Amino acid sequence: VDSVISIGGLAVGLACCILLIFYVRFEWTYDDFHENRDRIYRITDQITNDSGEIQRSLITPYPLTTALDSMYPEVETAALKYFGRTQVIGEDLVTRIQDSVYTYTVSAIAHEPPVNSSFQFEVVLPFESYMNVQFPERRQRIRESWYQGYGETWVMLHDRSSASNLEHKFPKLLEANLGTFATSQKMKLGLQSLNDIHFDQDYQSYYTSSTNVTYTLILGGIAIVILAIAGINFISLTLSRASNRNHEIGMRKSIGAYQNQIRTQIFGEVFVTCSIALILGLFIAELASPFFQQLTEQSFRFEIISDPVLWGILAIVLLIITLITGSYPALRISGRNAADLFSSQRSAVQIPVFVKGLICLQFALSISFMIITFVMQEQLQYITNKDVGFSTKNVIAVEINTEDKSEVQKITQVFKQEAQHIPGVQSISVTGGKYRKLPYMTKENGFGMTNVHSSSTIENLNNSIIHEYVDENYIETLDIKLIEGRNFSPERASELVNGVIINQQFAEAMGWQNPVGQIIREDSVSWTPPFAGKQVIGIVENYHVRPLYQDLRPMALVHLSSSDWSMPRTILVKTTLGNTNNTIQKLSSLWNNILPEETFNYSFMDDLLMYQYQEEKRWSRIMKLSSTMAILLACFGLFGLAALSTKQRTKEIGIRKVFGATIANIVLLLSTDFAKLVLTGFVIAIPLGGFIINQWLTDFAYRIEIGPGIFALAGGTAFAIALLTVSWQSIKAAMANPVDSLRNE
Repeated sequence: VDSVISIGGLAVGLACCILLIFYVRFEWTYDDFHENRDRIYRITDQITNDSGEIQRSLITPYPLTTALDSMYPEVETAALKYFGRTQVIGEDLVTRIQDSVYTYTVSAIAHEPPVNSSFQFEVVLPFESYMNVQFPERRQRIRESWYQGYGETWVMLHDRSSASNLEHKFPKLLEANLGTFATSQKMKLGLQSLNDIHFDQDYQSYYTSSTNVTYTLILGGIAIVILAIAGINFISLTLSRASNRNHEIGMRKSIGAYQNQIRTQIFGEVFVTCSIALILGLFIAELASPFFQQLTEQSFRFEIISDPVLWGILAIVLLIITLITGSYPALRISGRNAADLFSSQRSAVQIPVFVKGLICLQFALSISFMIITFVMQEQLQYITNKDVGFSTKNVIAVEINTEDKSEVQKITQVFKQEAQHIPGVQSISVTGGKYRKLPYMTKENGFGMTNVHSSSTIENLNNSIIHEYVDENYIETLDIKLIEGRNFSPERASELVNGVIINQQFAEAMGWQNPVGQIIREDSVSWTPPFAGKQVIGIVENYHVRPLYQDLRPMALVHLSSSDWSMPRTILVKTTLGNTNNTIQKLSSLWNNILPEETFNYSFMDDLLMYQYQEEKRWSRIMKLSSTMAILLACFGLFGLAALSTKQRTKEIGIRKVFGATIANIVLLLSTDFAKLVLTGFVIAIPLGGFIINQWLTDFAYRIEIGPGIFALAGGTAFAIALLTVSWQSIKAAMANPVDSLRNE
């Protein structure tokens, strides 16, 4: 039984370790397939306000591409897309974009990018073509304007050392094309290496994915911890069983076996056992791979055979476990003479102190995992249930993809009028923000940074101001609380153009006691924010449009009709309870009648809100599984040690029962030592788990307070599971007939 436990536990631990290491390798080898990845960079842009707050962006002006390509020798290629040198093939590709049909000539065929590529595409089109479709009336302005960004700029340098030279030339480039605007906004261009973008979350992109490097490091740590727990099981059981081999080794020495022969045999047996566990672990990892991919929400090929790095890691692990496990019996037991080995076989053998220390370490790590998991669950429950200041219940967001402003306005007007007559529709609003699933926020919105002040106090507001174009039904549809002033209304047409609604945070940051009626002025030199010069007509209660990692920001709501740049992007529809599916079907039919060439794409606002925390949910699931595996593996080993200890103390238990010991006395005797080890592990886990999870919580502006209850729950759960594990063996031994135990004595 103990052999099955030791080999099985090590195999499961190795399987978990293999999967986790494979996934970490998957993340850390992003974009490695690019031959020139060390020379490929993305241009970054940042603006710093007077208070030191930095707004980072990857959207750069179109003329930057031409300037880099023609004026700077460090740059080999520059483009608003990334694509290699091409060989013209000449075949035509006919595609429909919005209302028009376009014919493109295929100029190259690229290999399908691997899953761990930051660039995922099926077709790459020229940016000029994009401008012709999306901005036909503004093409020339886009080509010439340095004040608006329309895409990401990528460059390939002649060599990696050219990067610093190019960055030193950026200030003069900005000064030449933006003048005092660049210096007043403290604008700075930089270079971001392709090797860094996957783990760089300071710059968020619509075109490339990124992840938190901390999570991959944690995952690597989890792999090490689970392997350590499984290895400790194997080592503990092997060392504890080694003392039972005193008679065997004594017999071999008495018939002439040399010390080196015994050591070689012991190391060989351990190596074979570990190898069997490794083979089983590979088999288990292969079987568990689909489930693991579902858990991590990543699709990758599990090709262990073709990964020499992973084989190297496993070989080192195999060697370490073999050396540690085989050293004690090989060096200590084989060095004793035969007489000592025969005499020690007669006495009851205690669990070595080193093994007890390993058990404490096992449970310290396992309970730390449980503490982290419980806090993660509490934090996720807190942020998903927290009142964000607006209601998403039964609200759907319908995406508008047409770029013709006059057509969009006509479509939205007709849709709103007709949809109001559909049973189940409570209210409809049109906004300028795109509500869709993005990797870092729910809503693709207009975010501006400028220094503004009121006409009365002339106080600077050095902060990022979130602004959104909305209509008069926006506040009602999302149940945002208007606490002062009034909403937009078609009956007051002048306020649609000249009015602005702000949140409490905006008013507090400006220092306004009576914000309604104040006029917002701004200090920006060349770019005017959409709320500049407008009069505050209303105050809404603070509500969160960004994830709860971030504090509340000043926010301004501007009417869609107030700017030539604004355009309806999303229709928000609030439905009544119980009729949502039926209402959506009718809305879809209405949409197809009005705009048959465009698909009715909608999302539930509840889902969009929760999508912000998909990474945290994914890692919470991983931690939950990891903590479960850790505690089960720890108890697996504890079960084996308890069985071994009980077997060694069989005659002692029989004597105690003869002298009147009850079953409860025997169970307490056998369980006390193990309970002390678990409690010691719990004491170690409190500061360890608490420190790690507190570091994780610092990423959230809104977070829970960790109380003693979570630590008690983790420790109590681990103690109860461990006690049940040991008690089963203890009760079994206590109920045995003492006559059978003492018969051979």
